[in-house]
Amino acid sequence: MSEIGNKTLENVHDLLFELSAKRLNLRTWIQKALLYYSARQFESFVMLLEAAIVKSGKLYVGYKEDLIRTYTLLAGYFTNMAYRETGNRRAALQAKITNLLNAAQGLQPNDRQYSVVRAYAMMLSSGRSQDADNIFLSILKIMPHNVPCLIGRGCLAYNRRDYSGALGYFKSVLMHYPRGPGDVRVGVGHCFLKMDSVDWARRAFELALECNGRCQNALVGMAVIKLNVLDKQSQQEAIYLLCAAYEQYNRDPMILSCLAQHYYYVKSYERVQTLAGNAIAHTDSAELRAQNFLQIARSFHATGHFDRAFEFYKMSVKSCPNGYAPPHLGLAQMYMRRNQLDKAMNCLETLIKIVPNNLYGLRLLSMLYVQDNAGPKVDGALEFLNKSLGLSPRLNKDFDIWLIYARAYENKELWSQTIKSYEQAVKIFQDIGQSIPVELFNNLGASLMYGKQPQKALVTLDHALAGDTNESNRLTISFNRARVLEELHREDLAENLYKHLIQEYPKYIDCYIRLGKMAAKRHQYVTAMDYYKEVLKVDNDNLSARCLMGNYFMKHGMTTQAMYCHNVILRRRETRRDSYTMVAVGNVCLINVHRTFGRLEDSTSKRHQEKALQLFRRALEQNPRNLWAANGIGAALCAGGLLNEGEAVFKQILESSKYCTQSLLNLANVSLELKKYKQASQMYKQCLDDFLPPKSVAIMQLLARSLYLGGKAKEAKFVLLQARHVAPHDLILLYNLAVTIKQYSLMVFGMQRPDLKELMLAEQELKVALRYFDGLVASKYERQAQRQAKKCRAILLDLPEELNRVREQEQLDEDRVRLQEQRYQELQKQLQQEKIQRQLAEKQLQENQMAKRLEVLERTKKLISTNQTQKKRHSNEDDDDDDDVNVDENAGENLENEENTSPPPAKKAKKKTTKEKRSRKSSIKSKAFIDNESADEESEDASGLEKRVEQSSKETNNEQSDENLMDRLQSIGQRRQLEMDNFMSDRKERESETPEMILEYVERLKKKMQTNSQ
Repeated sequence: MSEIGNKTLENVHDLLFELSAKRLNLRTWIQKALLYYSARQFESFVMLLEAAIVKSGKLYVGYKEDLIRTYTLLAGYFTNMAYRETGNRRAALQAKITNLLNAAQGLQPNDRQYSVVRAYAMMLSSGRSQDADNIFLSILKIMPHNVPCLIGRGCLAYNRRDYSGALGYFKSVLMHYPRGPGDVRVGVGHCFLKMDSVDWARRAFELALECNGRCQNALVGMAVIKLNVLDKQSQQEAIYLLCAAYEQYNRDPMILSCLAQHYYYVKSYERVQTLAGNAIAHTDSAELRAQNFLQIARSFHATGHFDRAFEFYKMSVKSCPNGYAPPHLGLAQMYMRRNQLDKAMNCLETLIKIVPNNLYGLRLLSMLYVQDNAGPKVDGALEFLNKSLGLSPRLNKDFDIWLIYARAYENKELWSQTIKSYEQAVKIFQDIGQSIPVELFNNLGASLMYGKQPQKALVTLDHALAGDTNESNRLTISFNRARVLEELHREDLAENLYKHLIQEYPKYIDCYIRLGKMAAKRHQYVTAMDYYKEVLKVDNDNLSARCLMGNYFMKHGMTTQAMYCHNVILRRRETRRDSYTMVAVGNVCLINVHRTFGRLEDSTSKRHQEKALQLFRRALEQNPRNLWAANGIGAALCAGGLLNEGEAVFKQILESSKYCTQSLLNLANVSLELKKYKQASQMYKQCLDDFLPPKSVAIMQLLARSLYLGGKAKEAKFVLLQARHVAPHDLILLYNLAVTIKQYSLMVFGMQRPDLKELMLAEQELKVALRYFDGLVASKYERQAQRQAKKCRAILLDLPEELNRVREQEQLDEDRVRLQEQRYQELQKQLQQEKIQRQLAEKQLQENQMAKRLEVLERTKKLISTNQTQKKRHSNEDDDDDDDVNVDENAGENLENEENTSPPPAKKAKKKTTKEKRSRKSSIKSKAFIDNESADEESEDASGLEKRVEQSSKETNNEQSDENLMDRLQSIGQRRQLEMDNFMSDRKERESETPEMILEYVERLKKKMQTNSQ
């Protein structure tokens, strides 16, 4: 028996028997079932509802609605259970829910509760989220404050990562129902967490716990916040909260995952594996599964079970979504332990793509890039190291970072930066008070030596020797000190130190090898071979000694002995796959190919060529970045006549590395054979400029050959002359120079219009070439020299006639040029005389125009004086106004008779005054306008001016004083002066025109003047 409130619930089986016997209606069954649900007896609740569908009474009004409600209650309960289950259990519950909802749908329900349950059931399937949202929306249109619908839409928005929208729906629930379920506040808290509002999220979880102290989701959310505080007390409180939530429901994957993480940090690795494994079993979330796989992997990693850790890291990577980075870091560490560096780099590159600022990942990837020793990857390592320092300046005090820097610069052979990095690491060791490792001093000394600072290197190594007592370290540092003495050209001291080390350590074979190299450098090859043999006494299969001996034999043409030395290395099991030896044997085979080529030994040559190709291929398979093996494949293909294929191989090598000189030379040789002379000459020049000594005679001869065959005999001649300064006794070089001079002379002789000086110079050079050929007759090139000398003499016999023809042609050209120059001078004189005549004509025209203007001014003055005389006469007479008018009219008549003009009556004069003013304003023309008028029109303006002056004198007899009249005359003079200035500027502009234009203008002006005079 159990109690709920003040009611006691009887045994469900007894109740089931009683209800079935009485055949009570379905509504009673539902009420009894809800009592058991409230008492959290969920199995009894389901048992009663399922039995009610079959055994309840059906003959009453409202049975259909009660049946729909029964199906809805069962579907809602199973939906709630399905959200907690995973895998097959969830699938079985979903099938049961579908059957219940279909049964209810057959009754054509109109119940909102049924629609809500159906929508929540659809949310179990991610593909039907939109259908569920549509159902919620249709209900909210009828009931805007329906709590389940608002919560459902909020959950859907949260799943879509629309956290602000989800927060709005949850707030709407609390706004209308402040005392709503605590899980609503939990949803609000999770939204705030996703929006990085931790304080608001904490407050939401606290309110949820105030409403319901046993709210599991609120406990978990609060625990997660406290776990992220990284405070000891907060961590303990978080664990208490998680334990409380775990007691309520021990299958929640989130709780299990958080507890597993806690126990990992307290190093309880068995509990980590148990909790994380249970979390994986009870969740379908890819993110949660990946996190728990990672927890298990980390626990195995911490306990040293690296194989198990590797498996779980891989499982975490496979199950995690694309944006989950931590398992990639652990998997990279496992690959590094297995020495699978390529896979480790791939994992770390994926990590950096997801989390670009992960400092540990950047450092680890930089270290792997440096170990890879590939050019682009070393650059990437430097980029990542610079980025790490930018993200965290405290890393400047981390000596590991500077050691990685040093190795990166060392791989790039940037010795100054390498030295600075090592010195910075030494400084950090000194600052933190730790003893500086001797290895660091040794590496710094080696870098100083390579950086052309051997004196500082010697001091550094001496300092390292003074502070180290380890025998192995002292031996290494002493050997490096001897190498520095070699760089300082103190071979005697270096040799003594090597011999001293041999006395102390007779089996230290590196000293023998260095002594052998020093002897070979002094061309003491017998002594060098003795040292190499001493190495073989200590170690008969020593790789370095065998290779050096093989190289010595191959350099001196002893291919059999060279092949033997290298075969000894290849026969050993340990060195059978040595790349260097395979490339060396391949080179010996190529030498044999060239020796047997063209000697009726095609089968032997082909056999050597195939063997060389096979060895180079094996070396390349052993190390795909072996440029020498790839270069050997290209050379072997070319030796077999496959020039295009060999060219493609050399180009591919140069694309990967621009510093492979042999590949560049081989590509130039192939281009020369393929008759790509321009390309070949460019490559030879690049070799001489960038890689090889600038006076390399062999390459200069190849460059000259490419230029010669490309039709640039002159450039080839200069290149061979430079080479002859370096090797004056080289007979082949002398012969090639003579042939090139002869060819260049022929090119000059073959020109259609050669210059006489060039022709004479070519003649002199051809004589020099003839002397060269005559000198080579006594050498082993007698036959070729005689043939070329014969050709030179034949050319020189025909040359005098050609020289005479060129001289005559040049004389004719000089006479023709002289005649053209004379004609040009005469034309210039004629043009100068015409210019002088135009200037005189213009000056005369200007003087005539000025004379006319002066005449007009004189006549104007006379008219003014006549008017003043008349005015004085009339003032003496004491007549009335009418007589004055008559006098004015008589005066006007006199003026009319004199000038043949007819002024208007006096009363109309005032009206016309304004018009005349306007006409006066318009009569002052701009420079551009005057330029477009002819010069003879100015005479017409002068006569019109006289008439206007007469009219103005008549009009102003009674209105203006004599002073005003003089002012107007001054303005007229100023206007005339302006017109004169405009004419002068126009004349200056016309002087800049061509003589033909000026003459045309003057002729047009004369014609207009004649027309006006007529």
